Amino acid sequence: MRVVGDAGVEETYQLLIGLDRERPEGMADRCIIGQVPTPDGWATAYDALFDSRLVPGLLAEIAPDLSAKRSEVLDGDHSNTSVIFDDRWMMKFYRRLREGANPDVEVTVALGRQGLDTVPVPVAVWRRHQWDLAIVRRLYPNVSDGLAVATASLQELLTQRRPPREMRLDFRREAEALGSTLARIHLGLAEAFGVERAEPAKLVDSLISHLGRTRPEGVDIGAVEAAYRRLSAADDLGWVIRIHGDLHLGQVLRTRRGWVIIDFEGEPTRPIEDRREPSSPLRDIAGMIRSFHYASELALDAFLPDRFAPETDPGDSRDAIHRSVDPPEREVVLLAEAWEERATAAFLAGYTSVDEVHRLLPADRLSRDALLTLFELDKAVYEVAYEEAHRPELVGIPRRAVDRLLDPEHSERW
Repeated sequence: MRVVGDAGVEETYQLLIGLDRERPEGMADRCIIGQVPTPDGWATAYDALFDSRLVPGLLAEIAPDLSAKRSEVLDGDHSNTSVIFDDRWMMKFYRRLREGANPDVEVTVALGRQGLDTVPVPVAVWRRHQWDLAIVRRLYPNVSDGLAVATASLQELLTQRRPPREMRLDFRREAEALGSTLARIHLGLAEAFGVERAEPAKLVDSLISHLGRTRPEGVDIGAVEAAYRRLSAADDLGWVIRIHGDLHLGQVLRTRRGWVIIDFEGEPTRPIEDRREPSSPLRDIAGMIRSFHYASELALDAFLPDRFAPETDPGDSRDAIHRSVDPPEREVVLLAEAWEERATAAFLAGYTSVDEVHRLLPADRLSRDALLTLFELDKAVYEVAYEEAHRPELVGIPRRAVDRLLDPEHSERW
């Protein structure tokens, strides 16, 4: 079906409709569409993915060699719907459709051909005409995503109040392994889709265009744009490749064998053409570093719900926050910051431990730092707009990051 949004942009969505003379037992109200007339009388129309009697037939349609007795729709507010079959298979049903190959399908199939086992390679793809409608892949059972692993590490650290290296759940090794996993995927993407020399003008245009689409409140747009435009004079920005495009701790799974990176659809607010465009691998790195910051801040919010004094603006700098927290609890804030810095350093060390990946990055360390900082800024600006729309109580997290990243004294990463 085609839907015209508030901005007048037409979108195509996919909905499988089930019909039954009686309302399916136990089906939630949100899955019910309403009553419709049929040749046999009135029937209830509903979202067929939530009918366990119907979806095994859909699985057989997509993957004829597979069969299942049980199905379960995953909980959560997602742009797609995922259905688990017999705890062995997962079908991802794409709700919003785009003409041409879905990036999630295109990338995982290409990486699977190279033998990479750190991405969820589809065992079947459901495609009709110009649309990728769904994929089926093996399920990773009993695994945690990266945010759960990081949160457990932070909770242990903040509870015991000892240096991170002394913790049983120290995240350093996990972050280092995640960095090397991403590096190998980037090399696979470079091999599958090719590489191009980064053009400063194109990168600047891309960053400014993204800024124009978000334009969050409480951010100095002029300062952000000026920071982006300084890229125009850069001599070496490395190479651009096909990237993940929306990498964060929620997009990685910790299996028994190591990390698996999922959901290659790219950032939802970007046009599909932008998501397919090559970009610097540093953009994915920046996304993960921002995610470490979020994990640290969310853990602190849970541990010190009153850490912001009434007279303190949640958007204040870290120094102001330190002054607003009583000395016994200031130690907790400093430990969380130490965790974030340690995770970031380990992640970058793991990434650069893969020798071949250096050829994709700017050769000069200062150029790497400058470009990485701007991609972190780009992500933080997007986060401000997202939190304003969806979680206003958290908007202080990215706002503080924007101010820090605009500071000329921002610390170097490499």
